[in-house]
Amino acid sequence: MSESNYSERLEQSLRKALSTYPTGVAIITAQTERHGQVGITCNSFVSISLSPPLIAWSIRNASRNMPAFEAAAGFSAHVLSRDQSSLSKLFSSSDNELKFSNVRTTPGISGAPILEGCTAYFDCRKFAEHVIGDHKLFIGEVMDFYQAPADKSLVFFDGAYRTLSSASVGSFSHERVSASEILEVRSDLCAFMVQLACERADEDDFRRIEGAVDAIDRVSLTEARRERILAGLRFFDALAVASHNSAFKPIIDTLADIVRDQVQDVSVAASLPEMQSSRRRILNAIKLRDKQAATSAMEEYMRALSTREKSAANHVADISSALSTFERGTPR
Repeated sequence: MSESNYSERLEQSLRKALSTYPTGVAIITAQTERHGQVGITCNSFVSISLSPPLIAWSIRNASRNMPAFEAAAGFSAHVLSRDQSSLSKLFSSSDNELKFSNVRTTPGISGAPILEGCTAYFDCRKFAEHVIGDHKLFIGEVMDFYQAPADKSLVFFDGAYRTLSSASVGSFSHERVSASEILEVRSDLCAFMVQLACERADEDDFRRIEGAVDAIDRVSLTEARRERILAGLRFFDALAVASHNSAFKPIIDTLADIVRDQVQDVSVAASLPEMQSSRRRILNAIKLRDKQAATSAMEEYMRALSTREKSAANHVADISSALSTFERGTPR
C-alpha cells in the first residue's frame, strides 16, 4: 500500500471513529463590507470559559469562507433546533447568497447576522484566532446571547442528524426496533393517557386541549411543516397535562422523536379529515368523562397518524440518493 493510500484510509477511519461522539449542530455567521454575509455549518462549536465568557469553533484552512471570517470583527454562533436540519444542510453549501435568501436575520452587536428561530445564539467579538493543523480556531468573547424556551437541539451523530432524546436512547437503533413497534407502544400509551384525562381533567385542561385542536385545524391546510409539527406536539402536550401524570410527556416526546428521525426531512401530507374529526371526538369524550369513547377515538387517531408516518418513511428510500451528499460525513 502506498503512503498516500495509507494516509487516506487512516483519515477515513479516524473520521468514522470521531463520528461516534455526538455533537450539537451550529451555524456561524459574519459580515464584512467586502464579503457581505457569510455563514457555515459546523459541529466544532464549544464553550471555553465563563469568566470571561468565551466560545470557540474551527474552520478548514482551505475553506473559501476563511478570508471573510478572518476580516470580520466578530461572529454569531447559532445552536440549531431539532426542526432545522434543512437549514444546517443549506449552510453546508457554498453559495452564501442562497443561504441568506430565505432566512430572516437581524443584525447583532458584532455586526454579524443573527438567524431567527434557533435554540440559542451567541453574538461575539473576535478574541483570538490560531492555526491548528488543517483548521483555524476562532475564539470569541460573548457580547450578547439568547436561549429559546423549551426547545430541543439538533444533534449530529454517526453521520446523521438526530434529536437529543433519540440520540440518548441508542438502544432503539442498536436493537433495530421497527417504526411499527414504536408506533404500537406510543398508541397504547396515548390510549392510557386519555383514560387518565377522563378521570382527572379540569376546565383549564378542556380549554387547553380545545385550543390545541383549533390550532391544528388552522394550519392543517398550509404547507408550513414546522408549524404543523409544533401544533401536533401541543395537542399531545395538552393531553399529557390533562392526565395529571408528569411521566407521560417525556416518554411520548422521546417516541415521537425516534419516529421523526426515521422519516428524516420528508414532509408529511396535510392533516387528514378523519384525523381532524378524531381529535374532536377525543376532546368531547374527555369532557364527558367517557373513557371508552376517548380510547376508541384515540386508537382511531393513532391508526391514521401511523399510516401517515409509515407512508412518509417509505418515501425515504426514494429520495436517499438526493440526501446522501448531505448525510455523509461531518457537516462543514
